[in-house]
Amino acid sequence: MNPEGYISYKPSNTVVSEGIYQYLRGSIYGSIWGLISPFPEAGSAVAIAGKKTGIFRLSPLFSSVPSNAIMFGTILGVQRISS
Repeated sequence: MNPEGYISYKPSNTVVSEGIYQYLRGSIYGSIWGLISPFPEAGSAVAIAGKKTGIFRLSPLFSSVPSNAIMFGTILGVQRISS
């Protein structure tokens, strides 16, 4: 709260642009995590086969990049818009 006693809000276009920026930034972080993460995407054929057989196998290279990018981007974007 500022000294005048009222709450100042950011303009909506600033909030939206910051949310989009954070989404894109989170997508980059998620993509990098997907490159180094050996875990298969939930519900994928590799994950289902591992659950049935009980044998964990690494996911193919680059297979978890899209899902991790979407997940990280959404988390960071929503966090920025809601703060």
